[in-house]
Amino acid sequence: MPDLVLAILELGGFAVETVLSGYERLRGSDDDAEERSSDDVSDGGP
Repeated sequence: MPDLVLAILELGGFAVETVLSGYERLRGSDDDAEERSSDDVSDGGP
């Protein structure tokens, strides 16, 4: 049973990350789409 719960939490977290990243792209597509595309390549690194 705990394995099932962990699997559901992993899927839920992945879905949340996908929605958030999609929302950020929509929100930033007007102003700085070029800057965001370069940020996506770096993947939030230093």
